[in-house]
Amino acid sequence: MNVYVVEDSPVVQERLVAMLRDIPGVVVVGVADNPPEALTAIRRLRPDVAVLDIRLRGGNGIDLLKGIRSDAPDTTTIILTSYAHPALRERCRSAGADHFFDKSSEFDRIRFVLEAHNEAPASGRLDT
Repeated sequence: MNVYVVEDSPVVQERLVAMLRDIPGVVVVGVADNPPEALTAIRRLRPDVAVLDIRLRGGNGIDLLKGIRSDAPDTTTIILTSYAHPALRERCRSAGADHFFDKSSEFDRIRFVLEAHNEAPASGRLDT
């Protein structure tokens, strides 16, 4: 499974990539810290999964999410944010997010989603 990471904090980016590389069958195919670079790469690479932060350098993850839904609709999207307010969670769901996790309390849930995604039929999308 190919995963693309969009995160502007180098510390979180490093931790996330290390966790992802530890999951059997997961390959991190790219990392970006801004929406334009990320969307260009996601269009080209067509990853199975994109992990997105909300607040990014030069833009935001919700607009990026909308671009992914438009240009790479088969990519499963996971929002990972420090701003896990219910209204923001709903905004992301409405924009097409498959998953939404709080960095401070749900970081490790990404592992479970990806492990389940590896076991799911190719056409199935998971919701948590």
